[in-house]
Amino acid sequence: MSGSPPLKELSRDELIERVRDLEERVDRLEQKEYLKALVRQVLAEDQPDLETLDAAPLRIQRVTRLPDDVAREELSPNEYRARWVWMNLGDISHRVDGGRVVKAGQLRRLLQTRDGEDEKIYRVTVGRVIDAVARLTDGIARATKAKNGERRLFVPNDWRQQAESREDE
Repeated sequence: MSGSPPLKELSRDELIERVRDLEERVDRLEQKEYLKALVRQVLAEDQPDLETLDAAPLRIQRVTRLPDDVAREELSPNEYRARWVWMNLGDISHRVDGGRVVKAGQLRRLLQTRDGEDEKIYRVTVGRVIDAVARLTDGIARATKAKNGERRLFVPNDWRQQAESREDE
């Protein structure tokens, strides 16, 4: 570190204090929340147009605007998969009365064949992805069951209006 005296000139107590200080700094750097804040700070400095991320009413909208490498670093694997689902919803879903639906079985196959997916996708993983979409949309999108009992993700047609009305509250 520049500005620090050479280690040979430090007393034993000063060395101990310096080691403790460095250990605290390492601990802080290893904390996930600190890293996320640091990444956001760096992004804000390098790309000021990313300030619009906070203007989106739903967290899923903010997450989809993140660069892919940042999203992969900041999000859990299931949140990252939920981001992919939301970004591709028009292509992977089908229309039903009042909205769009993705069946769990179909979603499992799509996630399994998706680029960059190294793990086998299990039914429980699909359920967690559906739950992540619901959570990131503040409950606007939701898990439902078909008549045959199959779980599916339902996104209402008016999700934008619902998000905006929640923002106004």
